[in-house]
Amino acid sequence: MRLKKASVRTRIAVAATLAVGVVLIAAGFVLISVVRSSLERPIAGEAKVRAADVVTLSSSSGVLPSTIPPLPAPWPTLVQVVDSRGDVIAASRELEGEPPLLVPTSSRREPTGSTYIVFKEHRQHWQLNAVTANVEGADVTVVVATSLAQAERSTRLVEIALAIGIPVLLLLVATLGWILVGRALRPVEDLRREVAGYDRSTGGRRVPEPPTDDEIARLARTLNALLDRLDEANGRQRRFIADASHELRSPVANIRAAMEIALAHPDSTPWLEVAADVLDQNARMGRLVDDLLLLGRAEADPTTRRNEQVELHAIIDAAIASQVDMRVPVRSHAATAVYVTGDAGQLERVVENLVANAQRHAATAVDVSVSRHGRWAVIDVTDDGPGVAAADRERVFQRFVRLDSDRSPRGGGTGLGLAIVAEVVAAHGGTVSVTDAHPGAVFTVRLPVAS
Repeated sequence: MRLKKASVRTRIAVAATLAVGVVLIAAGFVLISVVRSSLERPIAGEAKVRAADVVTLSSSSGVLPSTIPPLPAPWPTLVQVVDSRGDVIAASRELEGEPPLLVPTSSRREPTGSTYIVFKEHRQHWQLNAVTANVEGADVTVVVATSLAQAERSTRLVEIALAIGIPVLLLLVATLGWILVGRALRPVEDLRREVAGYDRSTGGRRVPEPPTDDEIARLARTLNALLDRLDEANGRQRRFIADASHELRSPVANIRAAMEIALAHPDSTPWLEVAADVLDQNARMGRLVDDLLLLGRAEADPTTRRNEQVELHAIIDAAIASQVDMRVPVRSHAATAVYVTGDAGQLERVVENLVANAQRHAATAVDVSVSRHGRWAVIDVTDDGPGVAAADRERVFQRFVRLDSDRSPRGGGTGLGLAIVAEVVAAHGGTVSVTDAHPGAVFTVRLPVAS
């Protein structure tokens, strides 16, 4: 549990050390086994040579002496000669009077092999090899005991070397792992410090991108893209606050000016006109606040939006019926029923804003049509007004943008109508655009049809 709370650098170093430790320990056991086997394997072959020496000794003297003299061998060697009844008939001086080391039986008598037994004698290990031979015309078993002290010393040296070397190697691996992982993660820490120092006052700040195509470079590019979006969002927020403050300040200032003038000359003030002007300015502020709230909801989590089957022709009829000031007639056209999935109230507001915008610019009439093209539902709102210049067709959907700058606030909208259209349509997975109608303009909304 504590390791899970440790840093990435620590976890990687510990994991690498454990992995290397397991490999080294397994390799150490294998090495010790190989060394021991390689040292003990030649002893069995030497036993056959010593047995042949005993046969030669018997042949040269004509009789096998009861005390076998020391035989030349690379390791300390003792010999017993045991007859078929299990009696010792000859032995090295060190084994005189000792019982047979191996009692010959049918299972032990293996003319083509040897029997391997280890026992302790004088704090040493000995390897016993029984070899069948013919001495003085009788079958006997020559038991050759070879000291394993030299082999064990060599094996012990290997074990000591491994016992010292493995911890040293593990310490070296841990140190190198710690250093190398730290160097590998240093760019990540630099990126973290750079991003941690980012705030609104340091807009435009970016992390350095390494000239490579590895994970660090991709992380840097991703962070820079995120910082770009944050700067863009901060810029939009600042502009939105400034524009909203300006739009709200105008009606508030108008109301205050009208009331100050009226109070300065109460006897000559037409109070009905002042009240009507105040109500008009108040209605303008109310529309602006409603639009701001709708924009906020449109930008919120899409899961909070109602999703239902919506028939667009019914939405269009309701939006046209809600128009208060019909300056020019509005005609609707629908060849067939088209259904989309979304929030009926928000979609109705989209059509309302488009119709209201067309009403302000149309010369004689406004046409609203709905149709289906493949998997898209298309709403076209057409007016025969002056149209929208090509350079302004993207900007017209931004907040608080008015193309006819000489239009009075009383006659114009809040500057948020088309921005609301763009936000709501995007939240429903659609698009909105404006093209020429020759004359006039066509605002086209494309929404995915209901599945």
